[in-house]
Parts: sequence; C-alpha cells; structure tokens
Amino acid sequence: MALAIVLVLLVASVLTGIAVFRRLLDGEERQSEESLNHIADIQATAVSSWVLERLGDAEVFGGGSFLGETINNWIARGRPDDRTSRAVRKQLQAIKGTYSYLEVSILDKHGNVHISTEQPSPPLDPVARETLDRAVATGNTQMSRIRPSGAPWYSSGVLDIATPLLGIEARGADVESILLLRANAGTYLRALTSSTSLSKAPAETLLAEVRGGRVVTILQNADTAHFAYLDALPITPAQLAIATRMDASHALPVDTPEGTLLMVARPIAGVPWHLVTMIDRNAAHASASQFAWIAIGSGFGIMAVFGLAVLFWWKQQENALRLHAVQATMERNMLQRHYDYLSRYANDMIILADADSRTLEVNDKTLQTLGHSRAELLGLPLAQLFLPSCATALEQAFGKLRESGAAVFEVAQQRLDGTIVPVEASARIIEHEGQRIVQLVCRDITERKQSEAALRESEDKLNGILTSILDVVWSFSADLRRLTYINQSAEELYGYPAAAFLDRPELWFDAIVPDDRERVRSGLHALHAGSPLSDAEFRVMHRDGSVRWVHCRIRLVLDAQGQPSRIDGVSTDITQRKSAEQQVQMLAYYDNVTALPNRRLLQDRLEQAMHMASRSSKKVALLFMDLDNFKNINDSLGHHVGDMLLREIGRRLQQCVRGEDTVARIGGDEFLVVLPDIDRGEQAVPVAEKILAATARPFLLQEHQIHTTISIGISVYPDDGRDAHELVRHADAALYQAKGHGRDNYQFFTDELNRQITRSSGIERDLRHAIETGELALWYQPQVDAREGRLVGAEALLRWRHEGRPFLTPSEFIPVAEERGLINRIGEWALREACAQCRRWQLEGLHPVPIAVNVSPIQFQQKGFADLVTGILEETRLDAKFLELEITESAIMRRASQVADLAMRLRDIGVRISIDDFGTGYSSLSYLKQIPIDKIKIDRSFVADMMRDDDDDAITYAIVNLAHSLNLRVIAEGVESRAQIDRLRFFGCDEVQGHYYSSAVSADTFERFLSGEHFFAEAAEIRE
Repeated sequence: MALAIVLVLLVASVLTGIAVFRRLLDGEERQSEESLNHIADIQATAVSSWVLERLGDAEVFGGGSFLGETINNWIARGRPDDRTSRAVRKQLQAIKGTYSYLEVSILDKHGNVHISTEQPSPPLDPVARETLDRAVATGNTQMSRIRPSGAPWYSSGVLDIATPLLGIEARGADVESILLLRANAGTYLRALTSSTSLSKAPAETLLAEVRGGRVVTILQNADTAHFAYLDALPITPAQLAIATRMDASHALPVDTPEGTLLMVARPIAGVPWHLVTMIDRNAAHASASQFAWIAIGSGFGIMAVFGLAVLFWWKQQENALRLHAVQATMERNMLQRHYDYLSRYANDMIILADADSRTLEVNDKTLQTLGHSRAELLGLPLAQLFLPSCATALEQAFGKLRESGAAVFEVAQQRLDGTIVPVEASARIIEHEGQRIVQLVCRDITERKQSEAALRESEDKLNGILTSILDVVWSFSADLRRLTYINQSAEELYGYPAAAFLDRPELWFDAIVPDDRERVRSGLHALHAGSPLSDAEFRVMHRDGSVRWVHCRIRLVLDAQGQPSRIDGVSTDITQRKSAEQQVQMLAYYDNVTALPNRRLLQDRLEQAMHMASRSSKKVALLFMDLDNFKNINDSLGHHVGDMLLREIGRRLQQCVRGEDTVARIGGDEFLVVLPDIDRGEQAVPVAEKILAATARPFLLQEHQIHTTISIGISVYPDDGRDAHELVRHADAALYQAKGHGRDNYQFFTDELNRQITRSSGIERDLRHAIETGELALWYQPQVDAREGRLVGAEALLRWRHEGRPFLTPSEFIPVAEERGLINRIGEWALREACAQCRRWQLEGLHPVPIAVNVSPIQFQQKGFADLVTGILEETRLDAKFLELEITESAIMRRASQVADLAMRLRDIGVRISIDDFGTGYSSLSYLKQIPIDKIKIDRSFVADMMRDDDDDAITYAIVNLAHSLNLRVIAEGVESRAQIDRLRFFGCDEVQGHYYSSAVSADTFERFLSGEHFFAEAAEIRE
C-alpha cells in the first residue's frame, strides 16, 4: 500500500513538473521580450538625444551672428588680421572644450580650411568632403556617417556635422563658409549602447543602418561577441522595418545558422540609424531549464528523505520532551540566581514585606541610601521607612495594591543624616512558597525633581517673555488640528483673546483673508524634515473688519525619531510697512499727477506686448500724444488747473481704449497709449479718432471752460521698430510731423521720417572723428555743502566742440553714442581723463576733492568694468576715495543682481557709488538695500518745480528722509535760486549743485576753486 502511494505521488510530481516547465518557458520568453523592448527604448532615447544635441549645437553655433558675420567679412576683404583670427580661434576652442568635440573648423565651400582648433588641420577624408558638399548644396546642417579614423585616441569612430555659416544679413544667400564639428561618436555612443545582461543571457545592442540592400552595423561595441564594424546582420531591411513597427511588448524571432534570435529595433531621431537589441532564445530559456532539472532532482531527494524522516520522528519527540523538562528546571534556577543578584546589587532600593507590612528583607542599595543597618530595618512596619507626611499616600497605595495587585506612587524617605530623599515606589504582591509577599522597588528621583523645578522656572520665564513681546507666538500640533500655545499679543493683532484661539484652533485660519487662506494652509502642510523652515506674508481680518498684513516665520519641530512633532511660528504685524511699500510703489510705477502708469511701467508693458506679439504673429500700435498749447494753459491759469486738465485728459483717454490697453503719462503733457494684440496697424485709426474727438470737447475746470487739442504720432511693431526704444522714437517723430501738419491730427511713422532719423548717423560719424582728434573735453561743476557753502566735490561733465561751433552738451550726442556703440570708448576716455586730472591737481598741491563721473547704463553693464576702473586708478595712481561713479536708476533696474555684484567690487576698493536722477522713473526700492550706495542725487525736475508744486516739494522731502533713514547722503542738482537753497537746507539735504553757485567750467577755471578750502559767496553768512 505504501509503495502504491509513493508511485502515485511520483507520477503526479512528474506531470506537474512538465506543466510548470512549459509555463516557465513561456514566461521567461515574455519577460525577455519585455526587457529587450525596455532596454531598446532607453538606449534609443539616449542615442537620439545625443544626435539631436549635436545637430542643435551646429544650428546654434552656425546661426550665431559673431561667426557668420566675421567669416563673411573675411570673404569680402580677404584674410583676417591676427587679432580677429585669435578671437575666432578662441571662440572655436571654447566650443571644442565646452562640448567635448575632437576638432572645430571653419572651411570655405571648396573644403579649404579658414581656421581650425588643430594646428596643422588634418585634410578632409572622402566622408567629410561628401558631408560638406551636402551642406553647401542644401544650405542646411548635415551629419556624416560614423567611420573609423587613423588617430589612435579616437580610432573607434568619428562623425562630422557640417552647417552653413550665414550672417544676420545673409540669410537665404549662397553658402560661402561651413562650420565643421568633429565628434568622437564611438566613445559616447558605446557608453549609451553598452550590452546588458538579462538574467544569465547577454543582450547585444548595436547601431545599424541599411546599406546596399543589407543591414550593417555602423558602431562596434567592445563587449559585442558576434558582430564587428560594417558586419551584415542576419536580417533583411524588411525584417528591420517590421521589428521597428512592432508593439513594445513583443520581439521579432530571427533564424540564424547558430540558432534563433529575439530582436527589437528602434529608429534614431535625426539620422537614418536604427538601434538593434538581440538575445539568443535558447540562452533566454536557460534559467527555466536549469530550474526544471533542479526541481526534478529535489523531488526525488524529498521522496527518499521523507521515509527516513518518519522513522526518526517518534524518537525525536521523546527526546524533545525530556530535554524540555531539563531546560525548564535550569531556567528556573538561573532566574532565581539572577533575581538574587539584581536584588542585592540593583541601583534601586528593593524592600520585601510580609502580609502584615513588616519588613522581611532589604537590598544593599536600601542600606546605602538610608544609612541604617539591615538589623535596624528588618521587622519594622513599612510606614516607618517613609516620612509621616506620606501616611495618606501610603494608605491609598496599599489599598490599590490589595485591589489590583500593583501600585505606583511617589513618597519621601529620610536618611540617617536627616536629608530628605524623594522616591518613586512601585509595589506588587508576589507568591513565594505559598506566602503573599509585598515587594517595593523605590527609585531615588532627586535629580528628576530638581530638573522639573528648573523646567518650571524656565517655563515661567519664557511665558513672561512671550507675554511681553508684541509679535504673536503660536504653536500647532503637526497635523494642524490643535493649537497648543498662543501668547496674549494675538488680541492686538486679531481682536480676539488668546483663549478663543485655544478653544477653537480653526479661528487662526478663519481670520486669514480668503484669497490667502489656501496658500497659507498649503505652505504649512508642505513643511517636511528636508525643508523645515518657511516664511509667508499674508493678510488677516481683524475683529473690527480692518485688514492687517502679517509676516510669519514658521518652523517644523521634529522629535528624537525625526518625525514631525509640532509647528511653531511667530507672526509680525507689517501693515505699516506694506502701506509704505504701496506708497513707494505708486511713486515708482505711477505718475503722481494722473495716477496713470509712468514711463518705466509703460516700458515694461510695451515690451511684454511686443514679446507676445512676436510669439502670436500679431502687431502692437503705439500712440504718442502731446497736448497742443498746454504751456499757455499752465501760464495763464496756473499749474493746479494744468494738473486738473492732465487728470481729465487721462480719464478721457482711458474711456477711448480697451481694458487690456495701457494709457501712460511719461512727463509734462505727453501721453502714450499701447494697443496690443492687433492684426493691422490701421486698427489704431479708430482709437486715434476717438481720442481726437474726446479731447476736442471742452473741459470745465474750476469754472474755467478750457479748449485744447491733441496731436498723435503712431508707430507699429514690428513694421516701424523691433524694440521699445525704437518704437517710441519713431512714434515721437510721427508726433512732431503731426504738429507740423497743423496739430489736432494723427500721423503714422513713414519712410520720410526714417530718413530724418538717419541724420543721427552724421553725428555718429563726426563723433567717431571727435574721439580720434581729441575734440572732447571734461568740464567740472562744483558740488557744495548745503550748510557751510564749502566746496566738497565736482561732477565731470562731457563737452564736445563740434566743427568749430560752441560746445555741445552730452544730451545732444550721448544718445547717439549709446545707440551706435560708441559709449564705452567715450566713457573710458572720460573716466581716465577725470582720474588723471584729479591726480594732477593733487600733485600741484591743490585742495583735494572727489570727482563724480557719470557712467552710462551700457558702460556699467559691460563685462570687466570693475577691472577697467581698477586699472585706471592704478594707472593714474589716484586714491579710489576720490572717485565717485554716478549710475542712473535704469542701469540698476535692468540687471539689479549684476549691478549689486559690480558695485560691491567697486566699493571694496574704495570707489563711491551714487544714484543719479533718483525718483524720475519707477523701480523697486529694494535695490537701496541690496546695492552698496553712498549717495542719492535728486533729479533737477523735482528741484525746479518744488517751490510751486506741492507734490514735487513733498517728493523731494520724502527722498531726503528716505536716504537719511538708510544712512545715505543726498545731493540736489539743478539749484538755481536762493529760495531753493533755503528749502533744501530745511529738508536736511547734504549737498547741492547748480548754476546758483557755478555752472560747469573748464579744468583751468576750476583750479581757482581748489586753491584753498574754498567757500562760495554766502559761506560767511551761512556760518553766522
């Protein structure tokens, strides 16, 4: 019977094994196919990315204006000079080093090398020549096939990328020059296509392409066992196409003389390559076959062992029972010895008492702590071992002990020397040889009690501090469901008592303005161990309905295990600061008369509109407007009526445009309107006609009926200009044409106006000549201490004697210099001349004063400007403290972070920094904190009008106070009257500059001011 059962089990095992083996084979093959597809997807994506990066490099470098324009100029005038050649080679070396190319060359369309990173440049091989010819013929970037090269360090395979070099003005012209990039394809592509093992079967990855009706490898892997470079793969182009189109979960079986392969193929983007991944089908099944043989052998072994196991089972059970009894006895004895040891040498006091609560035994720690002998303690009632004041606590503890069999309580004991020992006692009843024994374990908790007392004292101090500070201090549970602490300052900020928040924690969130609530809640939930700190600014609603701004500093506190424990925060009322920022924002971005956007905000919106138009192939119209005869209204009715008229004009202009359009006042009686997102420039005509009609209606202002008209100039992006400056300039030119046509009309910018603008080219030409022939000169205007009338500095002002005529001021030629790229040369000359002149005066023993030099925004943003200043100071041997650089707000706001770094470098060497024309535009005043500024110069427009315009007067006063609050000095320019001097002194202005003291004078004339410590005419009166 037993033999039959064994045979049945044997047959069942064999049949089950066969079925399992077949399922294993199918599963192993499916897994291999999925893995092959996954590997092919990853490696094909990596190779495609590498190819597209190389093509993208060629497009970027070939399309850059520097290389294209330079090479085209070469072709026009012959070989380059050494300086230009070095600059181009440096550019090519940078491309080679940065992007790891083997060689970067520029060739003509016949393959002759203009310039190369390799000296001498190796001749073109046939493959490179064919790639260059294709690039010349198509005018597009071309990539060669991978091929071996003789150079040992990249003999594994190179490829060339050839792209036409075209200048900005040569788009669409014949190709004359080619940029050739040679890449070490073997090194990079082998790393991306390295073979991978699937289980114990190696998967081979190859790059292949179809050549001559065959599929051949184009890149050999070092770890590829079967195929070398240009070997034909055992598949046809048709099979390759089928494998490419198969879904991502199957592979194509391919029969070869060596066996059947499973193949997956993926196309490579941008090139006619395919990535082929293969695995031997038998090797893929090896794991399943090995497992099957192991299972069969294990089955027979298990059957043999099974019989022997049954024979020994009863004997083992008998021995186990006997061993268990011996082990139990040994464990009881060991536990008893361990308990006796712990009782004797434990760090806690252990006391045993009988059912009548009389002491039976105590350990050594009890004797050591209390100072008594064992004979003195044995037999005593337990109550006598504790202070009499603990009698009630002991009675309650023993009552609980009788009820539940255990009790924990705190009492106190007294040592033999009289000192009191607080203890934590743990009592339980144990059974020993049929007797009920009370065991007391007493632990000395003196240090713990001291720590608790110190903690309570610290908490009292902390609570006192938190109660007295004005900020709201709070603490939430980590899940934000419980508010565990909030100080009394909450009532001042929210209007609710602190107890209201503790009773209803949601009140903390409910008080947040709804628009900010979800942002704050999300920010708190986003805190984690990697980012435990956060800052937030949001609005809260006071109980009286007023809105307060709050700055909240938040910290996630973690427990010892690194898990969130609580969230602490400090909320500060910043309502006053926000109000001040809004006021500054209005001053910075909006016109203070009409509340319309000012020039700087208009510039920002115009640039945004142009950017959006370029992306959507739309147009932008700019309307430049100027009131006709506005000066007569101001002169006859006063500036207050003029301001009222400007405000009414602004209101009517806003009624004539769409909500997305921008109406701005940029100064005086000039207004601009930006019309974004239009299809044709003619769409500006209805708006212009509405504006003309609206302004033609009379204005009733303070019982005065005023009639005025408006002239409009219109320019259109991109037809009339590609940047905001050019668009505004052309609209301004069209405006003057409208005024020339009798006013009260609109004119579009035309080619005739463009020809008028070209006259500035004549100024550019003459200015270049002036730089070469020394027609430029620096004049110096004194800067005077407002209180003492003492000469404290000078501003160097550029003058140009143009063709024998009187000196031209910078405003007449500096804009042309900035536009035509001459400003850096002029600025460097002016800076060097000012430093040299200042040093000459010092060497002549004249009174030393610092010289302020205006720096163009373009010059200040050029690379190496700080090094230029340092070099000029070293060259002229002028102490840096005698040089002051004046920078306009526009220079700062264009690249605030770059300006901050540059200004910090200049300050480190001692150069002073001042802000010129402060307050004339809009900007973020945060730069006053970020940039190391020494002085602010109030623009002359505020000084000129402050005696008759309350707004200008208030702005001037605000600027002085703002600068002094930031420890900055203030200088006012354009001072022309004693009344202005007195007003500026009253405001606390530090320095003044203007015609009241002296206009700009030549260096020879200015020497007389430096003959001593010069005081101007009213100095004596001031000192009195």
